[in-house]
Amino acid sequence: MAQPNELIAKWPGWSRANAETVLASPAWRMPVSFGGAEDALTIAPAPEGQLFLNVSLDDERHVLGLADSPRLGDLHLLWGRLSELDPNLVLALVEREGSALFQLMEDVVRRQFSVSGVAKAPADAAGRMAFRLESGQVFSIDLSPELRNIFGDIAHLDPTHEAIRSMTRKCIAHYAAVEIPDADVDALAEGDVIPLIPEYRAMAEWKTDVFGDSLVHICAAQRTDISFAEFADGRLPAVPPPGALVLMRGGRTIADGEISKIGGVECFKLTHLH
Repeated sequence: MAQPNELIAKWPGWSRANAETVLASPAWRMPVSFGGAEDALTIAPAPEGQLFLNVSLDDERHVLGLADSPRLGDLHLLWGRLSELDPNLVLALVEREGSALFQLMEDVVRRQFSVSGVAKAPADAAGRMAFRLESGQVFSIDLSPELRNIFGDIAHLDPTHEAIRSMTRKCIAHYAAVEIPDADVDALAEGDVIPLIPEYRAMAEWKTDVFGDSLVHICAAQRTDISFAEFADGRLPAVPPPGALVLMRGGRTIADGEISKIGGVECFKLTHLH
């Protein structure tokens, strides 16, 4: 059984998702370490009254915005008076009280973080994103394409979020796979039968992809919606007894069919050729 994050990465609609799509999901949640404790980032609305800082990640310049928070200690106590204080004092408070957040940024992007001074509010908010630590701190930063790819990694989608657990995909009930030479497949006609082994019903299973082998497959004619939660929890519904069936090879349906008994042996009987 695949791990939940592996299931997301292979799920229809997510297997080729870009960073923008990932960051737009309500299920985005990035586990981090903050101040020596386990924490997590989620997407937040842009906060009001931010303190903006000129910062660098290695040689790449950014503007980091800090929202007021009790986690900022003395900076929080003086928040309403920051504009009256000497910028050097504000910078000293920032470097002391914001050290846990700055270390978080270094850990996440794996670049050296440094603060060079207080900045003016950015004139353009395009490309900025705000994040909230579950412990309370909110900050914003302009995301370069490289940073957007780091934050927008599909691994940061929370598989326990309802937006993920409620996703469904089309699955097909698969009852048997039979090796038939190409010439015999081409010669199949309505009324022909393919004998099935006695254990075929017990071996029935759900399939999610088009068959890539050379075998012919006996499957349910109708596909069934199965949720991510059912896959992740290992509680797939029981495969129903065979009813209306199809004979498939690769992604092509060869014929419709049904179960028929001949001499006490259950067989797949072709009822209509495609």
